[in-house]
Amino acid sequence: MIRDNIEANKFITPNSLDIELLKINFPYFFNDSGEFLLEQFKQQLKEQDITFNKEGYELNFLGKAYARYLSGAKTETFLAPHVEHNRLDENKNSENVYIIGDNLEALRHLLGSYIGKIKCIYIDPPYNTGEDFIYNDSFAFTADDLVERIGIDRQEAERILDLNGKSSHSAWLTFMYPRLVLARLLLREDGVIFISIDDNEYANLKQICDEIFGEENFQADVAVVANPGGRDYKNIAITNEHLLIYTKTIETELNELEKKGEFKKFDSKGGYELRELRNRNPKFTKRNRPNLYYPFFINPNSIQKDNTCLISLEANDEFSIEVYPKNSKGGDSCWRWGKDKSLENINSSSFDLSNLVARKKKNGGYNIYEKSRKATTKAKSLWNGVGYRTEDGTRSFNELFEESYFDHPKSPELIKQCLIIGMSEDDIVLDFFSGSATTAEAIMQLNASDLGNRKYILVQLPEPINEKELAYSAGYRTIDEIGRERISRAAKKIDQEYGVDIDKGFKIYEIKPLSNNILDKLDRFDADSLILENMVKLFDTDCSRGKNAILMTYKIMDGYGFTSSIAPYQLKNYVADKIEDSLYIIEEGLTSEDVFELIKQLENGTLNINRLVLYSYSIEFSVLHELRRNISNLQNNKHVELIERY
Repeated sequence: MIRDNIEANKFITPNSLDIELLKINFPYFFNDSGEFLLEQFKQQLKEQDITFNKEGYELNFLGKAYARYLSGAKTETFLAPHVEHNRLDENKNSENVYIIGDNLEALRHLLGSYIGKIKCIYIDPPYNTGEDFIYNDSFAFTADDLVERIGIDRQEAERILDLNGKSSHSAWLTFMYPRLVLARLLLREDGVIFISIDDNEYANLKQICDEIFGEENFQADVAVVANPGGRDYKNIAITNEHLLIYTKTIETELNELEKKGEFKKFDSKGGYELRELRNRNPKFTKRNRPNLYYPFFINPNSIQKDNTCLISLEANDEFSIEVYPKNSKGGDSCWRWGKDKSLENINSSSFDLSNLVARKKKNGGYNIYEKSRKATTKAKSLWNGVGYRTEDGTRSFNELFEESYFDHPKSPELIKQCLIIGMSEDDIVLDFFSGSATTAEAIMQLNASDLGNRKYILVQLPEPINEKELAYSAGYRTIDEIGRERISRAAKKIDQEYGVDIDKGFKIYEIKPLSNNILDKLDRFDADSLILENMVKLFDTDCSRGKNAILMTYKIMDGYGFTSSIAPYQLKNYVADKIEDSLYIIEEGLTSEDVFELIKQLENGTLNINRLVLYSYSIEFSVLHELRRNISNLQNNKHVELIERY
């Protein structure tokens, strides 16, 4: 496990993650030696009519090569469950997760089970105001190590090491870059990320997000009026913060908001408003959406007082004016609907029954409109009003604690707005800068209001609280303690106000490193020698036994997620652990009799698994050798993958 990852990290380079993703998505562009076939790749792009742009630009900063290296490095930590907390009645069946630890390590762990599965991410990272951020990297490398691993010169390596303890732009970017790279990998193809930020790092954040998520996937820079009075320490009183919104792909559609106000137009089907049928996204044109480019035909003699006219998809003497989707400059655009859907919504003889009509413009031309009856509308790029302000976030927090233990906590209403736009009732939201855990309260409020089943994964560093702060006097020692207490208090408040049966619990997992002394023991281990020490107990913590920690780390690594169940599985005398199609052997005690029983059950079909995962430190060499031999020679065409971890 950890030793395997440490060995793998010795060969990580700044482009390791990119190469790994290329191999996964384009394996046919690599030869048997693992070399990338660049010319074949270029030829494929040319055949797909892809233009090579040599005029692009990117944001370069001190530490970028190191940040890219961090993006590809594997975790050298483990996940320890808080067993007693997780067993409580209110938590044992919960699908909500709270992770204590460094969020970069948390993201690395989450990749095992949640890559491409997170619908929505909201983060409120440090703004780098000079007070809220200090880059604190352990830098387990010397300058010489960085020169060798990253391929930079010694002077740059020394400057990167000097970032530790700084709050410069480069330090902040080095901190944020790998976290955003991994966040993108976790998003579903229809996923969306919301990032709160202020002016200090807005420009830099926008550029690295354009690079990581793609400029074409930028949706909006929402101005959130957080302080209507304005922060007046500059010549302009700053009233707003930024909320950057990016989607994973350009095809992603965000949810709309409930529309306020009533319709002004009516027919026999009810109220409606006219919505232009032309797709106004400039990226969608006749060239890349040819099936959405076709003509409508207008009956100019059917014009009404509001300048609307009847339309058809066929030309004749009555419907004689041809209309194609054109943008404001006369260029080819496309419609939002295909021809079949348009045909279903046209009645060429009745304004009342037709859901598509034309409208004459002042210049004599025509546009095509849908009678939109939607009770929703797109979110706007200005969020102003009660609920979004900094003081609203403070008020919500103080209603639970009666003291201001947090500076400027986000408002639940602000995050609820993001969640409504970005996810559905059964989706997962990830917040890896959890802070005061506003996101958890927002999720519970939404679920209580519509009986949804939204889930959250929160991550918070156990940042120490200064002895001079109110929170310390109240008994809190780290930020995560306040966040977890807020979730519990908010759950009670929501239960009192709504009285509905929703998931108000959460499970806790803590990211733990191993000491150098223990790492040395793992490194010196010789599988051919006698086992003189219980290597499972090395993972014992104050919140769980070593077996629980190893099994949980494997469970997430192997793609089973936090909610899959673990069942004991009896062999001859040894009790293994079964998770879906995998059997895990973690603790000591496996004997030849157990191996015989395991093989028998695999061959007669009693045990149906695809993988057998071993914590190899716990198995004596003779038993391990026997297990290897028997697994490789299973009868009845059975095949089980044997995975040995160190």
